[in-house]
Amino acid sequence: MKNAAIILAAGRGSRLGLGQNKMLLPFQGKPLLYYSLATFAKTKLFDPIVVVVRSGEEEQVEEIVERFRADANIVLCLGGSSRVESVFFGLEALSTSGVEKVLIHDGARPFVSPELILRVLDSTKPGTAAVPGVLATDSLREIDEKGMIIGTVDRSRIMQVQTPQGFMYEEIYQKHRKLWEESAAGQVTDDAQLFETQVFVEGDSRNIKITTRGDYDMYNLEQPQIRVGQGFDVHRLVPGRDLILGGVKIPYEVGLLGHSDADVLTHAVMDAILGACGLGDIGEHFPDSDVAYKDACSLDLLCAVKTLLDKKGVRVLNVDATVLAEAPKIGPYKDQIRDNISKCLGINRDQVSIKATTTERLGFVGRKEGIAALAIVAVL
Repeated sequence: MKNAAIILAAGRGSRLGLGQNKMLLPFQGKPLLYYSLATFAKTKLFDPIVVVVRSGEEEQVEEIVERFRADANIVLCLGGSSRVESVFFGLEALSTSGVEKVLIHDGARPFVSPELILRVLDSTKPGTAAVPGVLATDSLREIDEKGMIIGTVDRSRIMQVQTPQGFMYEEIYQKHRKLWEESAAGQVTDDAQLFETQVFVEGDSRNIKITTRGDYDMYNLEQPQIRVGQGFDVHRLVPGRDLILGGVKIPYEVGLLGHSDADVLTHAVMDAILGACGLGDIGEHFPDSDVAYKDACSLDLLCAVKTLLDKKGVRVLNVDATVLAEAPKIGPYKDQIRDNISKCLGINRDQVSIKATTTERLGFVGRKEGIAALAIVAVL
């Protein structure tokens, strides 16, 4: 059995109040129309998919459609001055396609799932309309023309209707043609109304419709990204300096040389964080030519980096750092180091891993000339 789909994208979006067709507005990084079209195309159940567009917006919609040409046969047709007219024109575009079932979907429902599409398609039978919906969960009241509450509605018998709705093509086409011929389109707000018999299909609470500015603002959130950065730092060991690692002063006969306290471990962690966020490196933020950072506590600098993260809406997920040192042993100080770093970053201690290794007496680390540190950090 051959199936087709009609995706409506010709509305004006007047209730959204943004002055243009909402189907073309950016939504989570892509045009709103992109999402429902992508879901229908990738099911590979429909040939063709008709996208109903507004006059003058064909080129913009074509740019979206072009991404899915490899997945589905997609055609554009111009819509009308109302939703009912747009549906009729979409059905007209299928008149020579030989389809038997058609699903009609509002492009303003971006979160439609393949599972819901399949449920509706399977429930589409002759003589009926397959209508997905969810039962009302809020308490419902009836009001009069003055806005006064006059009664309570039994919500157990109330369904919130969704799309896509499924029909046998010839049946829905003839019903819409009759509406067109009788100029009665204004009497219909939902395609399934044209059928005396309608079959309830379990809908999906996530299949919301972007109608108002509130809807748009609530759901138009950029998808969070997990990004990873790496950091590496080296400092020379010299007499007369304290050995500071992760903010902990470790007893040792020599310490690390640097403009600040030369906390090589904290520096590596900072560089990893800055790298993950595309914010450069510690030399750019805390240059060794600036006297303000002379002998600075590196934990204070790490806290300053955390402030940068807060401004960008970034959260550290975990820190995994390794100290390369022939001596001294840092095992006894690991917990304190983890506490210091986690406190600066506002995360739990179990999100910070500190390890240590030697280089088997090879290289500058093996000769005890310096200490190095590597860090990998994941951020959200």
